[in-house]
Amino acid sequence: MAERKLGLPSAIATGVGLIVATSCLMSLGQGTSALGTGFIIAMILACAINILTALSMAELNALMPNLTGGLAQYTLAGMGPFVTILTMVGGYLVCQMIAGSVESAMFGNAIISVFSTNIPGSAFSITMLIVLIITNLHGVDIFAKVQNVVAYVLIGSLMIMGFIGAFGLSNHPMISQPANLATSPSEILGFLGLAFFLFIGCEFVIPVAKNVKNERRNVPLGMVLSLVIILVMQILVVVGMTKYVPYAQLGKSAAPHILYGHALLG
Repeated sequence: MAERKLGLPSAIATGVGLIVATSCLMSLGQGTSALGTGFIIAMILACAINILTALSMAELNALMPNLTGGLAQYTLAGMGPFVTILTMVGGYLVCQMIAGSVESAMFGNAIISVFSTNIPGSAFSITMLIVLIITNLHGVDIFAKVQNVVAYVLIGSLMIMGFIGAFGLSNHPMISQPANLATSPSEILGFLGLAFFLFIGCEFVIPVAKNVKNERRNVPLGMVLSLVIILVMQILVVVGMTKYVPYAQLGKSAAPHILYGHALLG
């Protein structure tokens, strides 16, 4: 039997890395611009729903440990091939074609928006794609090491930025605008779908469960902890955004985390 190389920190890093992305942060900015801190209630509800989903996926993994395909394999066992095809085409193929290209392009766009360079953004995106391909071809051990560093630096930097903004620790002046824009529960629930998108992806931990030590404990615990950590980070960022970024600019920005970083730290 092959040695299992991924521990709980790697399971958490996998969940965090698969959920937190540029498109996710863009949705966070849009929700904040519409509801202010009222968007936090929608986020908490969406996180709770995704935690239940994660626990269900972990239970299915425990019942069918030899199936490593994740959602598609469970759908095939429970609902048949037709629904599975719809799930794969709609939930994976189309989604990854659209979201994957956006994420790749946004990496290059973020680089050229922060640094002065004559290199086109597509060059950075293609370079990063090649690095990721090579990393994955070297196996799960190298993947885990790179994933751990990237995921924890990502969530750590956003957590620090959120903490600085939420508690007003920046040297830059805060702006004057109402913190909460939500006027009714129905308005908050109307943004539940957008908030739900902030937590989609933790089930992708399931395909690597075979490489996780003590998978019955670490897989569900890793998914739940990744969702909770992301929720805490996003709450801090939302509160910080309301204090430093005008709602009008936040709603129009394709990279609100960079806009927030400029307003917070220069």
